[in-house]
Amino acid sequence: MGAVLAFIGKVLLIILCILLFLILLVGLILFVPIRYKAYIEKHEDIEVKLRASWLLSIIHVAFVYTDGEPRYKIRLFGIDLIKAAGLFRRKKKKNDSIEHKEDNRRKVYDEDTYEKNNGEIYRKGTYEKSLDRGDEKLSEKEILKREVADKKDLEKEDIEEDYNNDSTEGRKKGIRYKLEEIVLFIRKCIDTLKEAKDKLSELKDKAIDIKNKISIIKEFIFSEYVKGIICIVRGNVLKLLKKLKPRKLKSDIVFGMGDPCLTGEILGGIAVFMAVTGMMINVTPDFERQILEGRLEVAGKIRIFALIRIALGIIMSKEWKSFYKEAMRIKEEL
Repeated sequence: MGAVLAFIGKVLLIILCILLFLILLVGLILFVPIRYKAYIEKHEDIEVKLRASWLLSIIHVAFVYTDGEPRYKIRLFGIDLIKAAGLFRRKKKKNDSIEHKEDNRRKVYDEDTYEKNNGEIYRKGTYEKSLDRGDEKLSEKEILKREVADKKDLEKEDIEEDYNNDSTEGRKKGIRYKLEEIVLFIRKCIDTLKEAKDKLSELKDKAIDIKNKISIIKEFIFSEYVKGIICIVRGNVLKLLKKLKPRKLKSDIVFGMGDPCLTGEILGGIAVFMAVTGMMINVTPDFERQILEGRLEVAGKIRIFALIRIALGIIMSKEWKSFYKEAMRIKEEL
C-alpha cells in the first residue's frame, strides 16, 4: 500500500512540475519583451540594419542590407540556424550525388547487356523492345508508325488507281471519297460554330455574374458594418502605436516630391502622426527637388501580451461580430 501511494505521489509531482514549467514558459512568452533596433541611412546608397532579440538574446534575429546585398542571421542559444541548415543541405546534396552516380552506373550496365530470342532483341532493365530488320534496329513504336504510313499510302494508291480507271465503279468510288471529305468538312465547320456560340453565351453569363458581385461588394464596403469596424480598428491601432512607441528615436531626413503641393500634404500627414503618437521626427522638406535622403534610428520593445490584448479588444467587440456575420453572408452569396 505504501509503495502504491509513493508511486501516485511521484506521478502527481511530475505532472505538477510539467504544469509549472508550461505556466512559466507561457509567462515568459507573454510578458518578456521583444527588444528591437533599426537603423536606416540613405544618401547615394541605402544601408539598413535591423535587429530583434528575446530573453537575453536566446533568440536573436538580424537583417543587414548594404551594397545591394541582403544578409540574414537567426541564432538560437548562440547557434546560427542558417549556417546549420546550409551544412545539412550540402551534406544531403552530397549523398544524393553519390546515389545518382550509382544509378547511372547501373543504367549503363543494363543498356550494354542484351538477350536475343528468335530475331527479337530485348534490353535488360527496361521495357523497350526492338526488332532486327537487316542492318537497322527499330523500336516497336517506330515499326508501328511505318506500318500505319504504308497502309495509308496503299489506300491512297488504290483510290487513285480506281479513280483513274475507266470503269464506272472505280470513278464512283473516287467521287464517293471526295463527297465524304466535303461532308466531314461541313460538319466540322458546324460544330465549330456551335462551340463558338456556346462560349459567347458563357462569357455573357459570366459578365452578368461579375457585375452583380461587384455591386454586392460595393454595397458592403459602404455599409455601416464596415464603418463600425474601421472605428474600432483605428482606436486599437492608436493604442498599438503607443505600445510600439520607441524609447529611442533619432532622425535627420530631407524629402521632396518635386511638387510643392504634394510635399506639403505629406508634411501635414507627418505632423498629424507626431501629434497622435508623441514621437518627434526631424524632417526637412524640399519644395523644389524630388529627393529622399537622411538617416533614421529607432530602438524599443514590445510585449506579446499587449498585442494579444489589443487583438482581443477588436475580436470581442460588437462591431467586429456584426462585421464578421455580414461578411460571411456576403461570402455565401458570392
